[in-house]
Amino acid sequence: MELEVHEIPAMTIDPEKKLPATDAVGAAVETQDGFTVTSSGVYVGNPVANAQLMVAKAQNDNFDFGLVSSGRKQIGAKIVEWAESG
Repeated sequence: MELEVHEIPAMTIDPEKKLPATDAVGAAVETQDGFTVTSSGVYVGNPVANAQLMVAKAQNDNFDFGLVSSGRKQIGAKIVEWAESG
C-alpha cells in the first residue's frame, strides 16, 4: 500500500483553545499559506474552501437546508466576511 499524506493547515476560531474552523459536517476549512491564503493574509480560495464558505454563509443567513445538519459548523460571519473581502 502506498500513501501520500498532505497536511492542510486549518484556520482557528479560538487561537487559545486551538479550535479549528469547521464546516457543516465537521471538516476543517482548507487553508494553506500562499495557496488559499496569501502570505499577507488575503483569501484567494480554492474550490473546496469556497464551497465550505458558501454553505456557511447560507447557514449563517438561516437558509434551510432541510435535513442537512449544521451542528458542527464553526464558520462564523467574521470568517465569511474576511473571505469575501479578499
